[in-house]
Amino acid sequence: MKVCVLGAGKVGTTIGAMLESCAFCEAVYLADCRPPAAPLPLSKAQFESFDVADTKRLKAFIAGKDAVVSAAPFYLNREIAAACAQAGVAYFDLTEDVE
Repeated sequence: MKVCVLGAGKVGTTIGAMLESCAFCEAVYLADCRPPAAPLPLSKAQFESFDVADTKRLKAFIAGKDAVVSAAPFYLNREIAAACAQAGVAYFDLTEDVE
């Protein structure tokens, strides 16, 4: 599987590290609006810096991937979920916030 993790803070980076250790995960792609302050503790993950609120950029990032895990702020998840649904990409977010 090719998995995107949106949000590369402590939670997103931890998710990326866990995914890297899974045999089923062939590639991990992390994205955050800010570059990491320190090198990411990941060996295979690719990182891109962009604002996930930029729907066009988000759609390009998730294209061709199998799944997206959102560790982004809750207020971004509606648009992220919509982009995943349109692309036919599996989606999971960590928040309990709903509207």
